[in-house]
Amino acid sequence: MDSYSFRPSCKALIVQDGRLLTLRKVDSNGTFNFLPGGGQRWGEPLLEALRRECKEEINADHLEIVRFAFLRESYRIKDGITDGQYYHKLEYIFQCKVDLSEIGPGPSPDTGQIGIELIDLATIETSDFYPAGLKPYIRKCWEGEEFPDIHLGVID
Repeated sequence: MDSYSFRPSCKALIVQDGRLLTLRKVDSNGTFNFLPGGGQRWGEPLLEALRRECKEEINADHLEIVRFAFLRESYRIKDGITDGQYYHKLEYIFQCKVDLSEIGPGPSPDTGQIGIELIDLATIETSDFYPAGLKPYIRKCWEGEEFPDIHLGVID
């Protein structure tokens, strides 16, 4: 590997009535669901980045950040972001609350974002949620399981 970049990111884990709030996206890899949130800007505090990203993507004006849930790592090449270079992504995932009646398309959605969907957590394992390796952790978190090690390692 010739070069790589580092990309801190934050995601909102929002569960209400047994359903996970997700973004629906289509890109060169297909169509899938993922958590709202995104990259942290230089000098931007992490929780401010999470609030900004949720405002941009799901129009969340009143995001309540409950607690830090876990940390996911990834090593990838991402079209349009890293110009073909590998990047090391650290994804800080926070349990959050929001009034779902206030949620809708935000003013600055992700490229390829085609909607907002609620996924039933009872069937998340059979959904096209990305990253697939995160599905069991999300379900266990919803079921109230505490993780002795919040660092989940590399999950793609």
